[in-house]
Amino acid sequence: SCLTDSGRAGRRPASMYFVSFEQFFSAARQLLAEQPDKCRFVLRYRHVDGELVFKVTDDRVCLKFKTSQANGVRKAERLNALFFDAATVANPRDAVLGDAAMSAAAADGAS
Repeated sequence: SCLTDSGRAGRRPASMYFVSFEQFFSAARQLLAEQPDKCRFVLRYRHVDGELVFKVTDDRVCLKFKTSQANGVRKAERLNALFFDAATVANPRDAVLGDAAMSAAAADGAS
């Protein structure tokens, strides 16, 4: 589930804040698989609020997740690894979707 923030009128894409990091990560993976050449991510730490804000966009869709928990760094490493893998292979879509298959297999093995 996510919260939609329509933003200002104009060319700016609508932002969606996700409540769960797993849902955010899944949506980011799907967005990266669809348009690997245009998709990018930004991490921003807001010291005033003590929040780490994750943003993934392809200029059409803007996905966001924010956390103030200490494990935010591990989440950032996971997102960074996804984009790094996509950037270093010949077919980014296969790398991203392959990561999804490995994640699903690991989840099945942990059950």
